[in-house]
Amino acid sequence: MTKRERTQNMFEEKIVPAESGSGRLFDIHYEPKNKGPIECLGIRFSSDQERHEYFIKQLRQGLEELHAKLGGVPFTTVEEAVERM
Repeated sequence: MTKRERTQNMFEEKIVPAESGSGRLFDIHYEPKNKGPIECLGIRFSSDQERHEYFIKQLRQGLEELHAKLGGVPFTTVEEAVERM
């Protein structure tokens, strides 16, 4: 199974009106097909949103730990890194 086929199996495309001023009539939003419990890396979550929040929290903790260990070496802030995710 190709990456495209896996992605198509995971999400449902929904055509919605585009934002005003975008120059487009419609946009495509992707919603997870599986709205029930999911398992990722052996951890069970009640929804995809819960899974996303869990791993963002883990990422934030790891970045904060790295920032503390570097002792003030300048790099992007933890907040900026999380916002890019």
